[in-house]
Amino acid sequence: MYAHKVTPLTQHFTSEFAPRQRGNKELPTFRREESNKHIKSCERAFEQLKFEIRRMNNRQRERVAELASLHDMESTSCALDEEEREIKSAFPSSIRGEPSSTNAGGP
Repeated sequence: MYAHKVTPLTQHFTSEFAPRQRGNKELPTFRREESNKHIKSCERAFEQLKFEIRRMNNRQRERVAELASLHDMESTSCALDEEEREIKSAFPSSIRGEPSSTNAGGP
């Protein structure tokens, strides 16, 4: 009768899947390649996020500039309206060339 040494299946793979150990031992090649692929994938995703953030910031800057120009136009318009009201109130309607309320019926 033969006495076979039985080893658990996990023992065969522990060296392949074990985390990096102290010393000069390196990760198994396929593990290192997978790790590098994952790192590259994360770097690409990070670059994509940075690009999207820059694009959003540019849009936001454009929108702020647009709103500022609208505000400037609005405030200019309000200032002109106010000036016009001041001028109209400073002069009687006859000087401004507007018909007076007494002549409204006509001749």
